[in-house]
Amino acid sequence: TNEFIKEVDGEKIIRTDWHHISTWGKTADACARMLRKGSKVLVEGKLRNSNNEHNSNYEIFAIDVTFLSNYGTEN
Repeated sequence: TNEFIKEVDGEKIIRTDWHHISTWGKTADACARMLRKGSKVLVEGKLRNSNNEHNSNYEIFAIDVTFLSNYGTEN
């Protein structure tokens, strides 16, 4: 996720957050075929806290994935 932030001095910077997303079945197959580094997608799902003894992160369990760019191998 990119967020565009304006600094106090007026300089614009981009803040990027990375997310762990899980998919299953046909959605996972489509993601494996269609997604490449830099691919744009819209993900709808459930946010879960995967809190364990090593780290405290959030994971998105995808319910629906919409491909917004055509970087994959399908036409």
